[in-house]
Amino acid sequence: MKRTIRCGVFETNSSSVHSLTMCTDKEWEAWNNGELYLYNESLITKEELIATIKEKSWWGSFDFDKMTDEEWKEFCDDHWIYTKKSWEKHVEDGYYETFSGRCTTPGGETIHAFGYYGHS
Repeated sequence: MKRTIRCGVFETNSSSVHSLTMCTDKEWEAWNNGELYLYNESLITKEELIATIKEKSWWGSFDFDKMTDEEWKEFCDDHWIYTKKSWEKHVEDGYYETFSGRCTTPGGETIHAFGYYGHS
């Protein structure tokens, strides 16, 4: 048996699924208002998301300027990119448990943490 030790990595050998996203109060409100997308456990604007996608050659070339709203939604669904509403549907359809909480740092900034867990 080969054993590998990787620093700075949390890993288990279970078949469970874990997702954790942390954001500021301002980002939380923007995501709740549909202004941000969740991609790779980060909240980003549509413009930032498109720029990130264009860097990934394996996704092929997409003409985002010509996409209808329905095509954009389908693209996001196909690539695990979520609005608040589609994220809630994803975790509900996957029968995952969700969590959400917030705290205020000693400096006065409000931080939100949310995610899901369960078995795949």
